[in-house]
Amino acid sequence: MTASLRFGLAACVALLAHAACEYPEFHYRGDGTGSTSMSSATGGAGGSTSSSSSMATGGEGGATDCELGVLGVCGGEQKCTVNPATKAIGCDTAGPFAAWHKCDSDADCKDGTWCDAPFKVCKPLCKGAADCNFQAQGTCIDAVSANGQPIHPGVLKHCVPNCDPKTGAPCDTANSVTCLLRDTDFDCAKSAGKVAGETCSDSSECKAGSTCITVNDSAVCSRWCADPGLLKLPHPDCGGFDAPVCYGLTQSIMYKGVEYGACGPI
Repeated sequence: MTASLRFGLAACVALLAHAACEYPEFHYRGDGTGSTSMSSATGGAGGSTSSSSSMATGGEGGATDCELGVLGVCGGEQKCTVNPATKAIGCDTAGPFAAWHKCDSDADCKDGTWCDAPFKVCKPLCKGAADCNFQAQGTCIDAVSANGQPIHPGVLKHCVPNCDPKTGAPCDTANSVTCLLRDTDFDCAKSAGKVAGETCSDSSECKAGSTCITVNDSAVCSRWCADPGLLKLPHPDCGGFDAPVCYGLTQSIMYKGVEYGACGPI
């Protein structure tokens, strides 16, 4: 997804006192997965439930040995999960990491969570949006493989928390997790930890509180800022003099009813 800079001439004159009024060109750079669009599907195969100590085997329909999202149903250090290859639902290894912590595989994540392969973060399992109310009202989407294909549509689903783009909450920002845009909501993703001003290829490389944008053909991490129309310099979310202006984007990005932009130079 890309969006170019939007900043009015009057604001430029009033705030920047820049005679030439040459604006940097801003383009939002997504998550590097090939698509920022993820939608929730409905339907899917079901089955009867019972407790089990090992992953069930089954065909395309997906045999069911436990109920997804029910904590403790498998006992011990196991959890109810899905075998991506067979779509079988059963008990398998539970990991040590709680929701919003980074992961490399589902075996890293605790009972009741799933390792979101494209974003490499443990996400709570869900049946609907009502299960996903965190910092803001989140969404419940189909879990997808690393290449973006639904694993078990309508059955294996996880929360997108609509995390706070400025603070990253509830993402585990202390352990290299950032908050970036996924379709129309913000989601937690494993981060390379780059800070504002460092070069980047997509937003997952940037530290929580920042995003990857293109400024005059150079891609850099830049801090998120709220209310780009605020006539104040430096903008409260930007600060300093290296990137004091909050620039809006032609394709509006909203969080809790407030427009968000990115900090940039004069």
